[in-house]
Amino acid sequence: MALCSECGGKKKVLCDCTGGVGKHAADDDCYACGGSGVHTCPACNGTGKE
Repeated sequence: MALCSECGGKKKVLCDCTGGVGKHAADDDCYACGGSGVHTCPACNGTGKE
């Protein structure tokens, strides 16, 4: 199995609520990440593999 092309095997991706700016811009009320700025990769379901 190859590494996930979405997260590069990290199992997590930046949440859209950060606007691509980073964790410090995360929305505390975001349902996807709860303000952490990252969430489980939807492409690999957190496995890190394709």
